[in-house]
Amino acid sequence: MRSILLRPNMFRECCCVVSLLVTLGLGIPLLPGCYSGAAITQSSREPLTALVIDFDDAKAAPGSGRTFTSAFTTALESVSSRNNKPYVILSSLAVHRTLDQLQLGLNDWQDPAKRMDIAKKAGADVLIVGAVTHWKKGNIAQSATVGYAAQCMSASDGRVLWSISQSASPFRWALEDRTPENCAKEVAIKGIKTIKNHL
Repeated sequence: MRSILLRPNMFRECCCVVSLLVTLGLGIPLLPGCYSGAAITQSSREPLTALVIDFDDAKAAPGSGRTFTSAFTTALESVSSRNNKPYVILSSLAVHRTLDQLQLGLNDWQDPAKRMDIAKKAGADVLIVGAVTHWKKGNIAQSATVGYAAQCMSASDGRVLWSISQSASPFRWALEDRTPENCAKEVAIKGIKTIKNHL
């Protein structure tokens, strides 16, 4: 039987190397029987393709819906990606291409009964609709007030997966910053965080 002779410092060197590999997470596959749940960081959940319809304008605030939709979309992607289930936003161009392929017009898209089917054929998993409920400019005393209501529906069966209703006046120090446009993203994030368990 052959014996293995170790140099005086060889055992200590081996321990240091193994310790370093484990610390870096490189040695885990090399150590039989060892497992660390912390080594698995990627979620197995699949991202959802979302079609966000331009929000309806607030009363007496034309264009507020389109402006808020942009802020909402950015906030949705940001919050959901931190929950390891990012929403991939489907562009309106995909909808227009689908309408052309199906030889349908914008009037068909406005029909709620047809909209769900068109969205699904365009590749959407979910459809998000909403409306801006408050769009008030700020003044010397306070910041702007922004409010919205949104609903997410499954494109396959129309089930409501989640809904949000949020209104706030995030404070801004500078008077010129007290605009609905500057507050929109912050208010959108605040609302989305209330339903982050659904994302």
